[in-house]
Amino acid sequence: MSRNEIAPKAVSSIEYALPNLYRDPPPDPALAESISRKYQELGGASGILGSPVSEAQGTQDGGASQNFQKGIILAHRSSGTHALYDPIWHKWLSLGGIHELGYPETDIMTIPGMLAATAPYWSQFQRGFIYSFPSGGMVNGYARATRVVRGAVFDKWKSMGGI
Repeated sequence: MSRNEIAPKAVSSIEYALPNLYRDPPPDPALAESISRKYQELGGASGILGSPVSEAQGTQDGGASQNFQKGIILAHRSSGTHALYDPIWHKWLSLGGIHELGYPETDIMTIPGMLAATAPYWSQFQRGFIYSFPSGGMVNGYARATRVVRGAVFDKWKSMGGI
């Protein structure tokens, strides 16, 4: 057996033998249920998120999240339960996720009636706003440009009513 084959098993057994000091807490049952409802609203395994790749997990600040093949659903009592998927999901992750922009305050939104390939779409977060629009270049495998608004510009925009 090679060292690479042994190490993951050793780490795994140590991780689960320790008390829950380094892992996220279990999710609040109400938040886990709201994640489950949102997942079903989005079509379950045949929907935009695909199949689950984890169970719902609690977060250190009292929220909850669950990862899927093509996105994530996040829930927090202050911001509600919202799904993120490409390319907004990747942009949010690349910027630090919950730690940088906070939880989403809206689902990903678009202009009704427009084709998905040509429609702009966006999501508002506690500390920022991510939007994506058609472009000539590829971004994360999509012909879209994805940008973030945060800081003073976001604060002013949100003070004027935001989305």
